[in-house]
Amino acid sequence: MAGVGEQSEAINVLSCFDGMGSAAILLRKCNIAVHRYIAVEIDDEVKRICQTANPKTVDFPGVDHSWCSDVWKITESHIAELDTLTLLVGAPECKDMSKLRLLPDGPGYKTKRIPGQDPRPGLNGPSGKTFRQMLSIVGWAVKHHPSVKYFIECVEFSDMPKDWAEVCEVLGTPYIVNAEDHSYTARNRAYSWLNRSCR
Repeated sequence: MAGVGEQSEAINVLSCFDGMGSAAILLRKCNIAVHRYIAVEIDDEVKRICQTANPKTVDFPGVDHSWCSDVWKITESHIAELDTLTLLVGAPECKDMSKLRLLPDGPGYKTKRIPGQDPRPGLNGPSGKTFRQMLSIVGWAVKHHPSVKYFIECVEFSDMPKDWAEVCEVLGTPYIVNAEDHSYTARNRAYSWLNRSCR
């Protein structure tokens, strides 16, 4: 997210798959002024957690869950009609690309595996398709808000070359970060971000 903190004015944020509002927490900790923080989250319980974790204060406008609750209902018109969009954040579902699916089935869990075939459905799976929708949203944001910056996170799935290439075509080659570099947990994640001012 390099460069976002250099904004002279408060920023407008759209966070897809927002969850508990981790991006809002980070922006607040970094003392980045936010004018509007729009969160797209379908789970009402998680929304309540987010509201508690990110209350409206003198320095933060609170989290706006009123815009849209479901990423599948976001259209190009919705993105075009937004006021200036400064930052787009998203962490689409990753279980259809997760390497955990390559492990043997645990007790009581049976999948229909075909020997020699990857059991992961990738971007064609029910959760993998959410990444495709995220790619569409990124494309619309860049088209209608040319100065927008984005930060997208998911598992690293470069061993699925076709799906990986589809994502990289839109987002560029991601940075691979492993949590074990900073903690006791080995967890690979791929991060893509665009800061046009640095190009």
